[in-house]
Amino acid sequence: MNNSEFKNLMACIPTCVAVIWGTTNSGSVFGCTISSLVSISIQPENEEVLFVLKKSSHTGAKLRECQTFKISVLEENQSHIAKKFSERFPSNENSRVNHFDDWSNDVVSEFTLELIGEYEREASILFVAKVIKIFHTQDAKPLVYLDRSYKRIKR
Repeated sequence: MNNSEFKNLMACIPTCVAVIWGTTNSGSVFGCTISSLVSISIQPENEEVLFVLKKSSHTGAKLRECQTFKISVLEENQSHIAKKFSERFPSNENSRVNHFDDWSNDVVSEFTLELIGEYEREASILFVAKVIKIFHTQDAKPLVYLDRSYKRIKR
């Protein structure tokens, strides 16, 4: 199998779309879109998630400067938020995230997290985080990424 075949295969697997965001201890605000959120432990008092960022992502460096951060799973009508947070921005990301209140209350779910581990790969870093707090909106429909575009789930 060549790389193109692998990418085409992976594009057929739907994933949730989320925004990871927070404020560093020095007050710098950051955020980016992810589609790699996975639960790795659902044991009571030990809930953990994993997500992946490119090594070149400014967000990875900012995560290390936080006590806690958030991951917001986007609702089906929030593809514009996903697109905004997936754009390349300068290392000062405040211009992208200074209006969280405009959308962060309308998400499917939100996790408050604490970073507990990192696993470096060739081009990416796998981050493991402990779940501190969760918020979930009943009956909200999540935005998914499938076939290289944002989609709505039909129920």
